[in-house]
Amino acid sequence: MNKTMYIDPDHPDFIKLKRYAIAYGAVIDLDREDADIIVLSNRRTDNDKTVCADWLFESVKASKMVDKF
Repeated sequence: MNKTMYIDPDHPDFIKLKRYAIAYGAVIDLDREDADIIVLSNRRTDNDKTVCADWLFESVKASKMVDKF
């Protein structure tokens, strides 16, 4: 993956998401603005780099970054 990722710390699966992201090569960024990918708790997207948690889970299953949904 080789991207920096901010994960919403209020997400109920925060620990699992963080573990998956690190296992697949992402670097966790604590600054939302500097991250390449922003994982939010809901499906709302603020911009092109914002995704929902389901995107991360689907990308891990596919072993590649899937299209944003």
